[in-house]
Amino acid sequence: MRAGWSKQLVDILEKISNLLEEVDDFDFNWRCRYLNCLVKAMFDAEKKPEALKVFDKLVDLTKKRGNCNFQETLFRNRIHLNKDNNAALQAVKKDTETGEDPLALKHLFVVQQIKSAVIPDPQVEKELQTVMSAIAPQSISSGDEAG
Repeated sequence: MRAGWSKQLVDILEKISNLLEEVDDFDFNWRCRYLNCLVKAMFDAEKKPEALKVFDKLVDLTKKRGNCNFQETLFRNRIHLNKDNNAALQAVKKDTETGEDPLALKHLFVVQQIKSAVIPDPQVEKELQTVMSAIAPQSISSGDEAG
């Protein structure tokens, strides 16, 4: 799925994804992978609105059927693809704050926002310190110790 080339696969990936959906293929992970590839190909073909609709469908599918085996990648993509849509990012954040968080997505949300340049550079250090203090409080020094 190389940038510049994957746009050539939109029609094929769309047909395969539709067929997998039609037969309600038991291999849920394959179905998710094809949808994810379709999203990438659509972005490459500069079909962002259509790609985001397919991606929303993929997110809804994993919410209904359970996590796929690359859920962290989907989560990261969800943030990155919606980095210009504050409402969508707030929805992602809300999802991380409700229910169990076995993949530590709440912390990954902040890290991916930094990576996708959603959080401005002057705020990065503060956000990282907040994440570090949440996951490993002993790693953040109070500044009183002599180094």
